[in-house]
Amino acid sequence: MGQRLMTESKIKILSTWCDKNLSFIPHAEEECLKAMKNMAILGKTMPNVVGARASKKKVMASAFMSVLGYATEVWQPALRWGTARTNLDRVLRLVAIWVARAFKTVPTEDIMVVAGIPPAKGLFNGKANAWGKRRMGKWRARWLTRQSWTKTLIPDLTQWINRSHGEVGYHLTQLLTGQGENGVFLAKMSGTKKRVSWNRAIVRRE
Repeated sequence: MGQRLMTESKIKILSTWCDKNLSFIPHAEEECLKAMKNMAILGKTMPNVVGARASKKKVMASAFMSVLGYATEVWQPALRWGTARTNLDRVLRLVAIWVARAFKTVPTEDIMVVAGIPPAKGLFNGKANAWGKRRMGKWRARWLTRQSWTKTLIPDLTQWINRSHGEVGYHLTQLLTGQGENGVFLAKMSGTKKRVSWNRAIVRRE
């Protein structure tokens, strides 16, 4: 009698999940789940208001994203699919919130700029193809069309990312994103046009 063989929808080869269609979507899903667990641990060990500075957090985030982007040259085709990009962007959003100490209600595009972390498609495509300047150009082009309070304060993405001084923290992030004490987000949600932010008034005078 012959032996019955069982098929699998995906297999793990050298830390990379491969599926029968070689879409590598399962790999992105598995890595994102693992990354979310790691971010939950980091969030417990380092509070949002106090703790390490943004520069130190960004060093840890770089190591974290290097693990997430392991073997990008292999699983890069997954970035063509919206499901994989959405999952990866969700993880990078959490990293950006953790680095900049922002509220979870902050808009994704704004907090990614404040923290200096590119979107998943540009980040991992750039790593796989080694075209950093092109990645930055696409991100800058998207930011130019952005309309938000953060865009008003940070009109030049390149200048902000390449600045040689200044670190984002809990209070500065609130100012740059219009969250918390600044009241821009709260005014928007309540449907009022009342200026409840003394920080916003200071920025306008300057």
